[in-house]
Amino acid sequence: VVEPDEAGTNLDKFIAHRCEVSRRIARQWIRLGRVRVNGKALRVMTRPLRKGAKVEVTPETAPTAGRGDTPPRPRLVYLEASLLVVEKPAGLLSETDRHGSPSLETEVPKLLKESGESHCDVTLVHRLDAGTSGLIVMARRSSATRRLNQAFREGTVGKRYMALLQGRFARSEREDAPIDRVKGTRHGVRDSGRPALTDFASLRHQGQAALVEATLHTGRTHQIRVHATHLGHPLLGDRLYGGPGYTVNAPPEAIPRPMLHAYELN
Repeated sequence: VVEPDEAGTNLDKFIAHRCEVSRRIARQWIRLGRVRVNGKALRVMTRPLRKGAKVEVTPETAPTAGRGDTPPRPRLVYLEASLLVVEKPAGLLSETDRHGSPSLETEVPKLLKESGESHCDVTLVHRLDAGTSGLIVMARRSSATRRLNQAFREGTVGKRYMALLQGRFARSEREDAPIDRVKGTRHGVRDSGRPALTDFASLRHQGQAALVEATLHTGRTHQIRVHATHLGHPLLGDRLYGGPGYTVNAPPEAIPRPMLHAYELN
C-alpha cells in the first residue's frame, strides 16, 4: 500500500524500491502485466501513485533477476587463451548498468573462476539486448580485443539468429534499409540512418507465427527487430516494436521477451 510519504512516486520507482530490484526489472514486470494497481493491470511506467493505492506485483516467473536474487547464468561454450564464447541467457545484461545489475561482465569472471581458470578478466567486443539469448564472444587479452573489435567493425564476423515472427512469413527476404534512433530506445527505418542489411529465410510457419533465420551483415541497434517490423512481421514478445505480447491460446500466456536467439558466430 502506498504510504503518505510515497504519494506521487512513479510506479516503476515505487516497485524498484519496495521489491529491491533495479528500475529496469520493475519496468519489465510492468510491461508484462505483472503489476496491478487497485486491482487493474497498469502498464504506464511513470504513473504517479496516490496515497493508499494498493499495488500488487507477481514477479515469480519474471525472466530476469533483481538485486539479491540469483541471476540467470551464462554457459561457457568455447575457451582458449585469448578469447571465449558464452551463451547468454535471456534476462541477463551484456554490460553492467548504472544500477549495478548482474551482467556478462560480472558473471563470466565468476564462471571462469569456478572452472579453475587463473586469468578471469574479460572484455566485451559486441552485445546482445537483455531479452535476447545466444552466443557472445569475449576477449581475454588486449591483443584479442583489438582484433575482434576490428573484425566486428569491418563486418567480417558472421552472425545468425533464430527469430519467431508474427504472421505467415513463408519466403526469403533481403532487407536493405538504413536504421536511425526514433525516440528513447526505439529505432526505425529512416533515410537519415546508417546502412543496415539483414537476410531473412523462412524455416517453418504454423498458424500466425513463423520461425525464421536472420543473418546480419551489419550491426545496428535492434537491427533484426526493426527490419522485421518494417517488413510487417514484428517479433513475438517485442512490445517495443508492436509485436504480440500474449499467445493466442486460451487462456493467453504472456510472451516474456522478444523471441530472438543468436545461435551462430563465425
